[in-house]
Amino acid sequence: MNFWRNFSIFFSTFFNKILIITKNNTRKIIKKSNKNKNLKTSAKIARSAKSCYNHQSIIFRTKPHP
Repeated sequence: MNFWRNFSIFFSTFFNKILIITKNNTRKIIKKSNKNKNLKTSAKIARSAKSCYNHQSIIFRTKPHP
């Protein structure tokens, strides 16, 4: 669980969007807004990423924050 917390904090801090491309080519985009800088939202992002990561590939196409 600690890994996914760190994972979520890292990506919610440095990236605007997380684009998840699944095996059947459906796309799921998690967008970051300024309101989403708290740990609760980071945990939600981590859970979404974890559920996809377990059986699918994740591709990050994002703009790093300046």
